[in-house]
Amino acid sequence: MMMSVSWFTIQEVIQITLNYQIHDMLIGTVCFVFIYRFYDKLGLR
Repeated sequence: MMMSVSWFTIQEVIQITLNYQIHDMLIGTVCFVFIYRFYDKLGLR
């Protein structure tokens, strides 16, 4: 019984952590692409 409860809790934590990481990755990717395009326009690359 205790094992399944702890497993459920671990899954919840992993789910939340993954959601946050995916969220951060999306923002990071958007920022990176934006900056990359910006540099490309300025011809600094």
